[in-house]
Amino acid sequence: MKLNKSLPLVLGLLSGFNCQADMLAAHEAAQEKNYTVAAPHFKKSADLGLAKAQSSISQLYLYGAGVAKDPILSFTYMALAYDQTKSADLKTKMSAIYHSLSKNDQQTALEQYDEYSLKIGKDALVNNILPAIKTKPFVLRPGKKKEGPSSVSHSVFSTVKLKLASAILEYDIAPDGSVRDVILAHDFFATDALKDSMIRSTYSIKFKPKKAKVYKKFNIEQQRSVWAQTEISKGYLQTESPKFHKRIKMLEGLAKKGNANALYELGMYYVAFPALNTNRIKTVAYMEQAAKLGHPKACTEYAYYLFKGKGVKKDFKLGVEYLTLAAQSGDARAQYRLGRELFSGQIVERDHNKASFWFTQAVEGQNENAKFWLARSILSKKNSDKAQIKQAHELLKQVKDAQYINPNWHYYLAKAYFMQNNNAKGRELLMDAIKRAEAFEWQVDDWKKQLSDLNKAA
Repeated sequence: MKLNKSLPLVLGLLSGFNCQADMLAAHEAAQEKNYTVAAPHFKKSADLGLAKAQSSISQLYLYGAGVAKDPILSFTYMALAYDQTKSADLKTKMSAIYHSLSKNDQQTALEQYDEYSLKIGKDALVNNILPAIKTKPFVLRPGKKKEGPSSVSHSVFSTVKLKLASAILEYDIAPDGSVRDVILAHDFFATDALKDSMIRSTYSIKFKPKKAKVYKKFNIEQQRSVWAQTEISKGYLQTESPKFHKRIKMLEGLAKKGNANALYELGMYYVAFPALNTNRIKTVAYMEQAAKLGHPKACTEYAYYLFKGKGVKKDFKLGVEYLTLAAQSGDARAQYRLGRELFSGQIVERDHNKASFWFTQAVEGQNENAKFWLARSILSKKNSDKAQIKQAHELLKQVKDAQYINPNWHYYLAKAYFMQNNNAKGRELLMDAIKRAEAFEWQVDDWKKQLSDLNKAA
């Protein structure tokens, strides 16, 4: 499960896939000898603890390619990479760099290595950012659906011109069976109005609550709803959308040759438009192939299937490894998903500090869903300071358009005002959150109690 330096790329693939996650962009730039572009990407992933990136940035520092030449820093990063892998090849390179230094510089290099080890060495990574899988990891499964669209829904909102529109939504199911925190995971040619309609309809889904105690304590996380025109088959495309049909055929050809980007993109089209390929196992196999080639977005997607046991044998340990690899490689969606796993503590040990770290990385990668969850993470801590609370408030304002439908957005905005001692505004927003939640038939007795306590104190 290593990032392949010679990973073949397909130029000009649809921009909606944003195929070039950081490490892919780094490798492509390096292949083109554009080291000025490659270096920042390698450096970012190196500082997130990715050994492959550490060895790569070491080489750039050694030769001054895209960065100022710095043999001491080259040794430091190569030593960090060796610590993680114990590779004979990296040991040889590390030794060669070290012996090329003067006696004084050798001492400086060892001191710098010790300094960096405290921040991003193997032990520091384990303690500060890397997930630890639970002794008994679990994934809760929803009960019987009582009402609402099926998991693959014919989109009643699209017009003839939007026949190809599709979206993959993710959501949690609360103990009362209601859908919570709907987010847009992927979309394909959908307009903003269409996405808004899909999200609203997803909130209308209801599930039968399960009786086991664990279902009273945890949300059922990361469920999916695919909104698509279910008649979009290859035969339909051949007649109605020949350009898209040609693209599918091209991707299938490239996928057979083992092209990682083609495998990933084709796999996502198969998920988004189920009639293109009804064989789920084949779809998952494409993601697995791309993930094994080190495609970060495919790693993120394949981790989902490993966690759920859909189309592949359930494997929590391997799923965490792939998700972590993708996060360290710079995929913002993987960073967001890793943050969610650390925040919930179902598959990995709960750690809100680590969750906040990965949410922050994802926010820097412009993941809108991470902004909402970073704000929640900050506001859920008892020791958040004024600057952090202000940051959470600002993040909530930034995602207003995406989250306004969500009663939880109104609740956490109320919480931000309460924590900034603006009880009047907080009370107003809390009342609004309760009203919106009840419209979706959520059970929010805890929110009502907070409002009652506020009214008594007034």
